[in-house]
Amino acid sequence: MLDFDALNAYLDNDRDVIYAVLSTYQEDHGNSLEEIEELVQQQDWDKLHFTVHTLKGILASFGEDTATLALERVEQNTLNKLAPQENDLSIIYNEVKIINQQINEVLSTY
Repeated sequence: MLDFDALNAYLDNDRDVIYAVLSTYQEDHGNSLEEIEELVQQQDWDKLHFTVHTLKGILASFGEDTATLALERVEQNTLNKLAPQENDLSIIYNEVKIINQQINEVLSTY
């Protein structure tokens, strides 16, 4: 779940910048869940590593910590050519779904 206080502080409460950042997230990462699921099925650990690394970075900058920790563990596993743990994937799927809903709600109010 996103920490909007941290996000607002990080972006100096600038509504235009917040809108731009969230819109960019939605464009670049709005389909990350589907991409992660597909890469796990394909067992493409190199691409999965890159995908979770990128997603982890942006979510950390938004003040998110639950999915970020699970993404970090998946990132480390895939770096070592190991399959991600099902528990971590479950956390990622649940949390990123909520985050995407939060972002959609915020963007709909602009």
